[in-house]
Amino acid sequence: MQQRARLHVCLAQLAVGRLDQRRRHDQAAADKAAAADKAAAAEKAALTGNAVAPASTTAAQTGDPVRTALPFAAAAAAVLFLWRLVTMFRAARRTRATV
Repeated sequence: MQQRARLHVCLAQLAVGRLDQRRRHDQAAADKAAAADKAAAAEKAALTGNAVAPASTTAAQTGDPVRTALPFAAAAAAVLFLWRLVTMFRAARRTRATV
């Protein structure tokens, strides 16, 4: 009788262990499916343009007007600076020529 009770206890423990193992397996599969759904949603958002622009995009692609205009403003400032240097040297040369 005791052996039969022990056998039932062992079988119950085995069944609980199997159920627990199955539960962990199902949870891992659900986590994988959730991660795949999340990745698919992120890819879909990236393809439709609803995602935040990644760091590798250029300033013109972000749509920010300041960042879009900044390269042009920097180029214009460089041109004006060079023009100022050229006119300053021309003026200095003219004053030396007249003295």
